Amino acid sequence: MTLVILVSCGPEVYKPIIPNTNPGGGNSTIFTPGQGGDDHPVQEPTYYSNPVWKTYPSPDPTVIRVGDWFYSYSTEANIRILKSSDCVNWTLVGTAFTSQTRPRNVKTKEGKDVGLWAPDIEFIGGQYVLYYGQSAGDYMTGFGAATSDSPEGPFTDRGLLVYDELTGTKGNVDQFYFKDPVTGTQWMGWGSYGGSTGGLHIAELSDDGLSLKYVNKNVRDLSKIYRIAGSAWEGGQMYYHAGKYYLFCSGGYCCSGENSDYNVQVATSSSPTGPFVNKKGENLNKVAGTWKIMAGNDYAVGPGHVSEIILDDNKAEWIFYHGFVKGHADEYKRVLFLDRLTWDAEGYPVINGGLGPSSRSEAPYFKSN
Repeated sequence: MTLVILVSCGPEVYKPIIPNTNPGGGNSTIFTPGQGGDDHPVQEPTYYSNPVWKTYPSPDPTVIRVGDWFYSYSTEANIRILKSSDCVNWTLVGTAFTSQTRPRNVKTKEGKDVGLWAPDIEFIGGQYVLYYGQSAGDYMTGFGAATSDSPEGPFTDRGLLVYDELTGTKGNVDQFYFKDPVTGTQWMGWGSYGGSTGGLHIAELSDDGLSLKYVNKNVRDLSKIYRIAGSAWEGGQMYYHAGKYYLFCSGGYCCSGENSDYNVQVATSSSPTGPFVNKKGENLNKVAGTWKIMAGNDYAVGPGHVSEIILDDNKAEWIFYHGFVKGHADEYKRVLFLDRLTWDAEGYPVINGGLGPSSRSEAPYFKSN
């Protein structure tokens, strides 16, 4: 992402009525602070309201399940960590780093520190690996990894995996991990806007997840880096379903409040290295793409940068993303949304029935709740 949100928002006292965008859910309100701790409300057990977290901004979410708990990480100066047992009621854990331990591997030309963007959390080789992006604009971009024995941290920086001079690519942020369920190969994808050397790329990871397998301090085989989408895209995520690989990505402007036209698009391929073609037959490496599976509606705008897909205990698929609540963009900033993912008759993903962000929806099912 190209903006780091450092401003937190206090609790609200209003309860505006919002038209429902999910059939069968009835009208809803933007819920107000209640009994959830950290001035955050308790959600209903059967239905939930979006956003599922709005006490602080939660741009670029990544989520991991650890036993009966879920952890969400998002863009913030030190990467904010939330915790939930049901994906709709969240509490604040803290941050992955402190101002003293925060990685400082990328700096501006003037030597100033830059923020941490768009984290991605994984469990690899018996430890939690937290990937973070950093950017000093055209001068320097890169992403690194930090490790911990606990999903709650603290995390110890292990340095950069990718940076401009190493890979010859630009926009080296918005990293995403993908383990191929067919071959077991670990892949690292990344990329954001950046002209002819920008866009989304993918390369194999080392076994420990702390470096690229063929492009690192010991070897630099750039032919092992595959460009899978052009420079109109960022915020990638990959998923395997019914014999195909699906590339989710975001386009448009992420961070302009109610003027944001951020959206989610998807393309499919028979290989993680592409080519990825959308439902309209557009190759995302050649054109910007026009087939959106999620865009703004009367309730929320700027939905995008989707998380990993999460399964509930009924094997239903769910996806997190950030967006702005319409009418309250300046108060909430980019906050955390959750919606159901299903598949159409042609095998393409559908988020919230294609209606855009929901205001109220049936909640995920977990046996422990």
